[in-house]
Amino acid sequence: GGASRPRAGCAGEACSRQASSAAAPRFRYRTVERDIGYFEGTVTLVNHGAKPLRSWTLTFTYPGADVHNAWEVVLRQTGQNVVIAGAPTAEPIAPGHGFEVRFGGAGRPGMPTNCRFNGAPCVFVR
Repeated sequence: GGASRPRAGCAGEACSRQASSAAAPRFRYRTVERDIGYFEGTVTLVNHGAKPLRSWTLTFTYPGADVHNAWEVVLRQTGQNVVIAGAPTAEPIAPGHGFEVRFGGAGRPGMPTNCRFNGAPCVFVR
């Protein structure tokens, strides 16, 4: 029998989610400044594609934080569920090159979760 069968313990959407996360872009997160009740962090985006990246959107959840500042980008949604987009006047990110997103917020620094880049899953690494 050459019929392909789903692997045990793996159903539809869960299987495709596992497969896509293996290839998900990994972006470095760092806490770069800490004060009492305030912190700043950076995420280094890297263009893994073959063409310059002209527009992009990064979304993530930052548990226990209220993100309300960002520099040289458009902060579309503040709070714990953050939406940051590239500024319309920014230079495109060339293939293989990176762009550092810096943001600040109230609360305790930790590790952001639920990374999505242009709607697709991504992963934050230290």
